[in-house]
Amino acid sequence: MPILVFIMFCGLIWWAYWRPPPDPSGPPTEEVKPVSSLGAAELVAVVGPHRGRRWDVDARGGRGFLIGRGDQCQAIIGGEIASRVHAAVTIDSGQWQIYDQNSANGTYLNGQRIDHAPLSDGEIITIGDSQLQFRLRRGQPMPSLGAAHLQPVSPQPLKPAPPGLVIPGYENYRLQEIARGMTAVVLKGTPMGGGEPIAVKVLTNVDPYLRDKFSQEAQLLEQLRHPHIVPAYAKGRAGGQIPYIVMEYCGHGNLHDRLRGQPLPEDFVRLVGRQVCEALAAAHQYGVVHRDIKPANLLFAAPQHVKVADFGIARWAQARATTVHGTVLGTVAYMSPEQAQGEAVSAQSDIYSLGVVMYEMLAGRPPFTGEPGDVMHHHVRMTPPALSGVSPALAGAVMRALAKDPVQRHASAAAFAQAFGGAAFTAPSVPGQAGQSRVRLIRVAPQQGAEIAVHGATVLGRPQLNPDDVQMSQQHARIVIQGGLGWIEDLNSTNGTWVNHQRVAGWRLLRSGDQLRIGNSVFLVEVGS
Repeated sequence: MPILVFIMFCGLIWWAYWRPPPDPSGPPTEEVKPVSSLGAAELVAVVGPHRGRRWDVDARGGRGFLIGRGDQCQAIIGGEIASRVHAAVTIDSGQWQIYDQNSANGTYLNGQRIDHAPLSDGEIITIGDSQLQFRLRRGQPMPSLGAAHLQPVSPQPLKPAPPGLVIPGYENYRLQEIARGMTAVVLKGTPMGGGEPIAVKVLTNVDPYLRDKFSQEAQLLEQLRHPHIVPAYAKGRAGGQIPYIVMEYCGHGNLHDRLRGQPLPEDFVRLVGRQVCEALAAAHQYGVVHRDIKPANLLFAAPQHVKVADFGIARWAQARATTVHGTVLGTVAYMSPEQAQGEAVSAQSDIYSLGVVMYEMLAGRPPFTGEPGDVMHHHVRMTPPALSGVSPALAGAVMRALAKDPVQRHASAAAFAQAFGGAAFTAPSVPGQAGQSRVRLIRVAPQQGAEIAVHGATVLGRPQLNPDDVQMSQQHARIVIQGGLGWIEDLNSTNGTWVNHQRVAGWRLLRSGDQLRIGNSVFLVEVGS
């Protein structure tokens, strides 16, 4: 026995002093930083410019542990391939998960591109030119998320507004950028002397079509006044050139910030769902289909007060879901089957999108994930997985909202809310428009006097107006009267539909005194009861 003890002692001495050095091509040897008492995992950069760096993972924040090249991320990964907020690590029912944050170049787990996936000890996350190994901290508690879904999201760093930008009537407001998209930037305006902040949406794309869509959004927000719709206070062109919309500032984040890949309480899902249903019922009463209901467009004016935002691609009912360029509009993960196929949209299209949002809140994930083309195919063809552990009434209401056929969905937003347990409510009437029921067109050129009365929906084109006019398409435009409003839609005509010498991009409200030109025919518009 003494000989065995002596051999073991010699072995320990050899291991301590004469073991071979680590392979420089192997895992990094940087000293491990002290472990946070709140952390249960860490990320270690094993490949790329940050090789050797370690981060303690704390997933308790509003969006989890963020990875990207932006200052708001806990793990800052440099390089242009990484998005500013590229991925998030969070916890779903006691399981670590990673979510791609709509990054430009994708998030990869063990070499496979993912939308979201569970994380296990030792797995490799690839973001840009960096590879990060996920490692569990043994014997430490999982972070508790508590009721974080009710808490305001931590404010993100603000950036300076574009230099020289002044909004008329708001010259004493300090403007700072809080969000940026492909076509517009959103600014927060803080009054110098104190008071309530505002939000300013500024168009950054000079495309004439997008300018028209931006103008239509401002027009819509002026019409849609409802406690659960973000209101517009003013609109115009800064410096005579830059279009802007001044809106309410909602300072408690959005629903996307509160989704962390885990189911949310049913009471909170019902609360959000009912308020969005009320907003949609009001919009649908005006004949407006939002077409982009998704978590990022559901803002919180207070911890439990939801407001629907971003009517930038909203359309009047019966319009088609494509632009003149044939591009399907909407967000793929929340898109209705008819939108995915470029077919006509309706109130039931918004009900489907809200059903997807509520499904994600209940399941911790959307019903369909993957590559955009695959997700669109699933919306059209696949049945979503059943909701488990959810009360039957709520699960049944959400699954009915996800029916492929719009006719099989809830008849209205109010009916949807009532089906999942919300108290019944009636959509508000359209103020000041109840008497409007017809549009009359009086021809003024090339000849005068002929009249066309429009009721409901009427298609206008060469057969109806002038069979000899080669400047006019066979189906050129359509006038629709619905919800007390009358509007005209261009039907992708060759030479365009013109109101008051401006080409209609999609649709435009009609008012008495408007001048309408279709081909070589010019009409004076009269709107009345």
